[in-house]
Amino acid sequence: LNSDRAFNFQAGNGNGACPVLGGGKCFNNMATFSSSGPTTDSRIKPDIVAPGQRIGSTNSGTNCEIHFISGTSMATPITAGNAALIRQFIREGRYIDGDSRNDASMTPMGALIKAILVNGAQLMNGLYGTSSLSNLRPNNAQGFGRIDLSKNVRAGGNTEDAAVFYDGNFNQQPRISTESGTVQYQFNVLKIGLAPLRVTMVYMDAPGS
Repeated sequence: LNSDRAFNFQAGNGNGACPVLGGGKCFNNMATFSSSGPTTDSRIKPDIVAPGQRIGSTNSGTNCEIHFISGTSMATPITAGNAALIRQFIREGRYIDGDSRNDASMTPMGALIKAILVNGAQLMNGLYGTSSLSNLRPNNAQGFGRIDLSKNVRAGGNTEDAAVFYDGNFNQQPRISTESGTVQYQFNVLKIGLAPLRVTMVYMDAPGS
């Protein structure tokens, strides 16, 4: 298992569409065609959601023509693009203060990329503007919510909503206790301003036997 990889799977499409554009029923609402959880083994899915209604894309077999498509096949590459931007953000050392810093460059694990996507996700308003969604996070309609990189990926010099990343081996962190096979680590985070503190932990499952 390559821990640098961040796997991205689409939930699949059901029936239905969302024909209203702009500030209509579609705005910040889940499309009716997006499949919901849980999985057959009762896990909550999806993890996160992304725009997938009338997304402009290239049209194969044409001369640079653009057309608009709806579906999770459009939301999935948007999510992949966001994941790529997060990887570039960390590889260029921008997680310190938003500016490129070679001395802070590192290669993030796929689990860290997913954690940043999940941590910055914002809950959607409802389903197609006709029904509300659960405010519990996560839930089987939208997971942790719609991806929003602006919550964790900052422009140069911006210290608002600062994010702290821990990636990989925590053995350099102070241990609080070790009992019954459980190891606890201590992390000191300085909270600035009135923004709520959100903590997200993502890990790679060990390969199955």
